[in-house]
Amino acid sequence: DHARCGIGHALLERIEAWKPGASAIRLEVLEDNASAIAWYERRGFEAYGRTAHATATVGVASVYMDKQLHGGRARAGL
Repeated sequence: DHARCGIGHALLERIEAWKPGASAIRLEVLEDNASAIAWYERRGFEAYGRTAHATATVGVASVYMDKQLHGGRARAGL
């Protein structure tokens, strides 16, 4: 088990550094994964939508989240 070892934080930092001109990062999290949603929220992500069918997974709900980079604010709503 690698939970709480800093891997997610390191990966997120690398993604943000990978495209320095990017304005936002978007992702999809399964709706029942409350700990992952909370983790992303602590790192500045905000939910902007939901779907009843996660990408390539019929019948599994997910949450769309984004984080504005460079001091911006995540968009509210779809």
